[in-house]
Amino acid sequence: MAREANPKQTLLILVQLTFVLGGGVGLIVGMLRLAEAVAPGITSKGLAVGWAIGASVITLLALVIGMLLGATILCFVLRPFLSRAELEAMFTRPYVPIVTPVLSRLFRCIYP
Repeated sequence: MAREANPKQTLLILVQLTFVLGGGVGLIVGMLRLAEAVAPGITSKGLAVGWAIGASVITLLALVIGMLLGATILCFVLRPFLSRAELEAMFTRPYVPIVTPVLSRLFRCIYP
């Protein structure tokens, strides 16, 4: 039998996704705007494909760094509203092989 979702948990999951994905995507959009400002025409159709393939590693790093920044901001924003145990559960459960150890270490640094 499926467990019913708690509305508070559903809202927290949506907020968490917004902050984490928003941080990653926002950093990538910022990088593209910076690239356009530095070298006009770099985002034209032909150059954008070459630039995206050539900078895929940088884009992936920007996504990961942006997601970590978003998670950090999320922790600071929700800190007054949630107990430490509830915040810790958001950062450490469910277990995802690479992500959970990084987020649990980040949580311990932010919330000693």
